[in-house]
Amino acid sequence: MLSSMGLVLSVTYSIFKMETMMVADYVTRADILAIFMAGILISILVSALYTLFQIVSNLSLRTKRR
Repeated sequence: MLSSMGLVLSVTYSIFKMETMMVADYVTRADILAIFMAGILISILVSALYTLFQIVSNLSLRTKRR
């Protein structure tokens, strides 16, 4: 799941980079880096929440079986 998000992020980043080459006067490299880092942070957060949800659902299934 994390690798698919990373792939989506890299494609989005490359598209964003191509767009910003046209407006390079307004956007600095630090802005692109900040957006890229925010995307990575969001993907890590989503995968952590998904993993937590999986753990909780597995625990609830175990308690129902008893």
